[in-house]
Amino acid sequence: MQAVTSPLVGRMVDLYGFDPVCWVTAGLPLLGVLVLYSTCE
Repeated sequence: MQAVTSPLVGRMVDLYGFDPVCWVTAGLPLLGVLVLYSTCE
């Protein structure tokens, strides 16, 4: 998994800086919770 994600993260950091990587990393657990709650009902 790291072999796939590392080049993508590196490219994002090169183009946009480190802030978008932090936002995406922070948002993924929230997205996971939303998916879990939407499928449990």
